[in-house]
Amino acid sequence: MAVPNGALVDRDDLETKFEAGDPEFFVTAAEAEVRKHCGWHIAPSLSVTSGRYRMGERGLLMLPSLHITEVASVTVDGRVLDEDEYDWEPCGFITRRLPSWPLDPYVRVTFTHGYEECPADVAAVVFELASKAIELPASPARDVTAGPFRLTLGSSLGVSLSRDQQNRLASYRIHGIA
Repeated sequence: MAVPNGALVDRDDLETKFEAGDPEFFVTAAEAEVRKHCGWHIAPSLSVTSGRYRMGERGLLMLPSLHITEVASVTVDGRVLDEDEYDWEPCGFITRRLPSWPLDPYVRVTFTHGYEECPADVAAVVFELASKAIELPASPARDVTAGPFRLTLGSSLGVSLSRDQQNRLASYRIHGIA
């Protein structure tokens, strides 16, 4: 659906998707949150054609993935490297065997990455996030009182990862190297 006047969301979707608790809407939002937190798409497997990435001074390149299944080509300064000129690791690293200072520090890489199916522990976090967001999508309420009972909500609302969920996703998260 087209969004009018450059708005981020269509106002009609508030009622038909968000307030109605549309599971597809919330699962999509939960997947986006997990992918944002982890720094890559995780699943399903897909091919990236001629992605542009910065190579370090010593010929080291880290692709935005932790599950590389194939590197089809690496292009440095407009020249496609022979397969014997670099090594690649499934965790996302490419290393030039004989590094030389490239004129352009940006390298083009065509590769395939991601799991064929979403790992069960990642899927569990996605479903937990979506379920929580459907139940309590957006409420400023922290304390709820009903008669003599008072309930204090201890977790965040909406689609936000808890500390436990972040810990369970830790092995799928790309961390920067300084």
